[in-house]
Amino acid sequence: HLNRYVSVLVPCLILAFTLYTNIQIQNKKYEVTLFDDGGQSIAVSSMNKYLAVIDCAGTSSQSSCESILEYMDWYNFKSIDLLVLTSLDNTHARTAPDLIKNTDINRCILPNSYNDSEIAQNILKLLSEKDITTVYWTEQGENEIQPKALGISILGGMNKKLGVRMKNGETDLLTMHSFTPKMLSEYDFSVKCKDIVLSSTFLSNDERIPSVIGSLNPNNIYIPTAFSEDGILEGINYTTTKKHGDITFKTLISEVDM
Repeated sequence: HLNRYVSVLVPCLILAFTLYTNIQIQNKKYEVTLFDDGGQSIAVSSMNKYLAVIDCAGTSSQSSCESILEYMDWYNFKSIDLLVLTSLDNTHARTAPDLIKNTDINRCILPNSYNDSEIAQNILKLLSEKDITTVYWTEQGENEIQPKALGISILGGMNKKLGVRMKNGETDLLTMHSFTPKMLSEYDFSVKCKDIVLSSTFLSNDERIPSVIGSLNPNNIYIPTAFSEDGILEGINYTTTKKHGDITFKTLISEVDM
């Protein structure tokens, strides 16, 4: 009888320990996902508790909104704590209206200025109708926002655009779609950013490539595009979603990072 008891108890203890360990990992996990939808769409989740979305682009045939809603369903997120739209245009926010309509969003950060377009008018109208707290970002330089566990800093002061740094634990990812000479001169990138996200336009012999790569000096480049395999820019390897699908960065965060 003792042997039978032990043979039942041991697997139960192993299962309980495994479940406990997985819960502890989820409660300390920091994850950034670059979706394979064309254009830029990024989800940032922290501690299985906070969720931010950076841009919601997609294409006419691929909806980033659907990818984000599937992500929320998979991880059981009921709402989005923060939506950051780095520009109110189709390249960055094509399916943002669908996202605003179909989920609860606590707060939205927008550039201080924007082109008066149909997509911009639609987004602003929906944000107002759903009474979502909306911040038009006027701060200069790089500023960390709350909650700290999301590891998000906003890079502001640029005309009609924002930059976003996602940094927590071992993850350090910077996204800015249009690195212009003015932007590169305004920000101090002497502190090396580990990884950057560039738009697919940088694959088209963009004359800004040398100055951008030289200023940022990243370890790795990631590009959301449906049109290109992996390659090299200015000696730096770049990875595309065409080859790899969704690209996910994960790290465990400490109490200090929280």
